[in-house]
Amino acid sequence: MHAISHRGVELLIEDSSHRSFGLSDVVAEGNTITANAKMEEYKCYVARWGTTDDPMNVKCELSTIRDGRNTRAVLFYMQTKDKRTQGRTSRDRLEPPFSKCTMLRAKNEEYIRLEIRRFRGDIGSFESLVDLIDGPNDEPYIRLQITFKTHPKQSPKKSSSISSPKRSPIIRTGRKQVNFSLRRPEPRYDPESDSENDSNAKDDANDCLRQLQLALKSAEKEEKEVLDAVEAKLAATKKRTASLRQLL
Repeated sequence: MHAISHRGVELLIEDSSHRSFGLSDVVAEGNTITANAKMEEYKCYVARWGTTDDPMNVKCELSTIRDGRNTRAVLFYMQTKDKRTQGRTSRDRLEPPFSKCTMLRAKNEEYIRLEIRRFRGDIGSFESLVDLIDGPNDEPYIRLQITFKTHPKQSPKKSSSISSPKRSPIIRTGRKQVNFSLRRPEPRYDPESDSENDSNAKDDANDCLRQLQLALKSAEKEEKEVLDAVEAKLAATKKRTASLRQLL
């Protein structure tokens, strides 16, 4: 199975290509549904959740382990009057202390947890004044939790066959010939990053691309503001020059 659900809400985890991870060992106890996900250590993932039946007015809190403590990663409100709010993902929506545009990473025995609390009426201008049916001191209406059972990243197998030596390329410069050899840099293993032989490389590349796109948009916005300011000053200078000419 690829998702756990309870009382009309489901939760699943997927990679950057929207492929969901398999879940096992599902346990239901009261308002809580738990399951395990087996994957490589530090695998990147995105959490996705939403209603499966009728629209709901609920407060959604997605949390995980950070620095040994349960830490909220996403806060979101679903409203029955807006069907677009009936589904959500953690992609590019993480809140501090997480970096907004990164993906979460699986670590052994840690988890991703979604708690759902119902509320009455509309949210209004202040989310802190929402009339919760399931208060902060009460058990949530729904709790969905996926625990990670990770295994070490497997290094690529090296070929045992002996390849014949290759000649070094030759560069001809006038009358002389210069031999040189190209040496491929040795790959370095970093447990916090993904090798090119692992599917996590695509996840990291997508993260970097999103961050670059956001940085580009920010730079374009700042550039436009500067140009607008320069044009405004130039217009004001021309106006003052025209006024001085009339006085002369």
